[in-house]
Amino acid sequence: MDRIIDQYTVHYKGLKVGRHHFDFEVDDSFFEQFEEGEIRKGKINVSIDLERHNLMLEFRFNIKGTVEVACDRCLETFMIPISFKGDLFVKITESENEGDDEIWFISNNEHQVNLAQYIYESINLSLPLKRYHGIMGTKESDCDPIMLNRLKLTENKPKNNSSSFEIDPRWEKLKGFQIDKKNTN
Repeated sequence: MDRIIDQYTVHYKGLKVGRHHFDFEVDDSFFEQFEEGEIRKGKINVSIDLERHNLMLEFRFNIKGTVEVACDRCLETFMIPISFKGDLFVKITESENEGDDEIWFISNNEHQVNLAQYIYESINLSLPLKRYHGIMGTKESDCDPIMLNRLKLTENKPKNNSSSFEIDPRWEKLKGFQIDKKNTN
């Protein structure tokens, strides 16, 4: 397990001050390391430009590829293109401090930075909120026709008419009650 995650480590101690470039490939074995995630398959290229300073590392990420997600309409899985650009700043300090999503702090005793978690989170953040066949250049006709027919059947069922339910008499009495908005302070 750790061997796969370790592949996404940048050893910065030996690097001279200046610019450096790294390329990583993300595949199914990468996603298997993150059991809590919804992505299980994908093929992604991660391009990283590193600006090395004496006490800071500036990472510029460019992430592109495809991942497998479930369709929100028919629940069938399909490949969706993703793209992410982001920056990560790593400050090298005497002692480790708490960071946030874009600034990490590491001890000056460290020699490397593992970027696997950042890459994983960036891929997940690049996913659209709604995921369905037909979005972003995929074929809409790829939706599971059996599931779509089931959805149409439930849409065509007559909806409950409000007169067919019995209203609790306690709520019925409140229908006529109005609040005077001027005197509510």
